[in-house]
Amino acid sequence: MHQGMGGAFRATGLGADALLGNPAAMALFPAYRIEGTGAYDLRNKEGFLGISLADSSSGRLALGVDYHWLSLGRGGGRTSANLSTLGAALPLGQSLLIGMSGHYLRLNGQSRFANSITLDAGILVRLSEQLTLGVSGHNLIDTENVELTRYFSAHAGYVGQVLVVAF
Repeated sequence: MHQGMGGAFRATGLGADALLGNPAAMALFPAYRIEGTGAYDLRNKEGFLGISLADSSSGRLALGVDYHWLSLGRGGGRTSANLSTLGAALPLGQSLLIGMSGHYLRLNGQSRFANSITLDAGILVRLSEQLTLGVSGHNLIDTENVELTRYFSAHAGYVGQVLVVAF
């Protein structure tokens, strides 16, 4: 879902997917989250699976873990990927949050390979109970792998009772 939104979810902190967006967002709302997604195509024998656990209600430090598996293609052209993430976030007062997440990618495919560790970091500023602004850096450890290129993101989010807007 977050890819279709162009990464706009990064400032909302509404799901455990904050581990893959702006890790600081894990500490926005006290909650314990368990999320999962998956699909399998019987005909093509392709599939994906994702599971996330995050806890921002047991103490000041929010912690989360995420795992994604992907399998595409057939026979010798099959590509499989495993992405594991561990993250933490900490509120520094009422309006400033920081976070960091580490990723391990294991990718095997026809011409695509990775056995890499990298790091994301983020900062969120809570302007009001509903409005947040943030910046995040992704793949900050240079793995020299096209699958984990470095990029930066700026984002804004409004989380109201009946409306969520993110940029």
